[in-house]
Amino acid sequence: MPTFTGRIIQWNEEDGCGVIQTSHESSEIPFTINGIQDSTFKPFTGEKVTFDLKAVAGGRLQAYGIHASGVNVGSFRYSRVTGATWFTCFISLLLCVLVTPATMLPLLLYIGMSIACVVTLHRDKLRHRYKNRVSGIELLIAELLGGWPGSRIIQTALNHPSQDEVYVRCSGWVVSLHIAALSILALYVMLPN
Repeated sequence: MPTFTGRIIQWNEEDGCGVIQTSHESSEIPFTINGIQDSTFKPFTGEKVTFDLKAVAGGRLQAYGIHASGVNVGSFRYSRVTGATWFTCFISLLLCVLVTPATMLPLLLYIGMSIACVVTLHRDKLRHRYKNRVSGIELLIAELLGGWPGSRIIQTALNHPSQDEVYVRCSGWVVSLHIAALSILALYVMLPN
């Protein structure tokens, strides 16, 4: 049988089952944890995968031999990062470049703090069984100082456990605040005095 591609649109950790939406027919194919080829692969909603099909009881099709597609480096799975996240990060970096004639500070802050967030969250993911985790407040401060692009990408790529609902809401405000501030600064730099 040929190999198919798709994206996981539902995953229930407790039941160990989910649904993959195929890319070519837009049909939905169920799967179970037993259908995953690599034991280190943890399913994630939005993950791009490749799989084969087999008939199960009742003649229905089910996915098996499932594995992540896209660029994977160890536990980093960049196929998890959505286009909206890449686009938002690209817009902010583009605005930083537009502001560069006036000051390099925003660009340097974004790059430096994003690298710091990536390293911190990667270490946090590695020690996930221990108590000393990065708190939502620490992460928000790093994001507020310019590290939100790296934080957003690495949290999604590593399937880092999201913080509480307050953190998620505040993180969205941080991104909005940064884009608005960079837009105003870029307009100020580009408009004639």
